[in-house]
Amino acid sequence: MADALCKVYPEKFTAAEEGPDRKQARLKLKALVEKEGSREGKGDRTADERSLARKLSCRLYLLLRIDGEWQLPQTQWASERGAGESGASAREEVAVAVAARCGEELQLHWMGNAPIAHLATADTPATFFWRLQHFGGAVHPTAEVEDYGWLTKEELAERLGAGELSQLVVEMCGPFD
Repeated sequence: MADALCKVYPEKFTAAEEGPDRKQARLKLKALVEKEGSREGKGDRTADERSLARKLSCRLYLLLRIDGEWQLPQTQWASERGAGESGASAREEVAVAVAARCGEELQLHWMGNAPIAHLATADTPATFFWRLQHFGGAVHPTAEVEDYGWLTKEELAERLGAGELSQLVVEMCGPFD
């Protein structure tokens, strides 16, 4: 009934012309939104996996290549090395190892005190995983580190290869993009 009472005017009476200033402002805004609001960073355009300015819509995780093998930053705890009781906690040991391999400039925030996961296999000691969040600084790898990359969880799983570790890492990264 409301449609029957509503009058529709021809478009030539209702369409307003856009003035040149308004059109220019609209086009500038559209270009700015496309440039700045894009989820493609400089690292995507240059295919630079070492850059944090890539895959802006996804979380990135640091992976190091040491002795030809890709791995998460890691260390063996002092008690496992046979060094006896050093008094350092596992968390302190991880912080020292990350700084030693990735440089002192890299600033990380611990996302909790306890590990988020562990992986125990028959032939190696248990590996514990902590979540750390990058909030500043750049990676300055030592000579021991052949290469590094800031990778998405899918790229991370691919680099780590098939197996329990790869599956665990994908699960630890969560459903987040």
